[in-house]
Amino acid sequence: MADYVTSHSAHEALIKTATQVLKDINSKGKPAAVLNEDRGSHENDEGEKVDEKNKHIILQLRNAHDLSGDKHIEFKNGTKAKLNKEQIKKVLSVYDAMKRSDQKESFANDIHTSPENLLKHA
Repeated sequence: MADYVTSHSAHEALIKTATQVLKDINSKGKPAAVLNEDRGSHENDEGEKVDEKNKHIILQLRNAHDLSGDKHIEFKNGTKAKLNKEQIKKVLSVYDAMKRSDQKESFANDIHTSPENLLKHA
């Protein structure tokens, strides 16, 4: 019985520690990315609302590919464009072939600026 009490209290201490770590992630006492009920946006670490238009370009392309190109891609300059599935597939294959994260980040930033920049790689 003593072993159970010791392991149970150790387990509770571990849970309290994990909870404190989550609270420390964000001073507001919630995890860094908290999804809202509309699922179309979330809050970043600073509590600012991040909408779909600020979503990472690769995630937008993957979603559009899943929908057979039947989705607009939003760019940093505010324009929207629809691409066919083959164009999306080619851009994603270029991105996926990259080995280093700095290359991927640079590529994603380049194609996210405008549809013209994205089409250079399609």
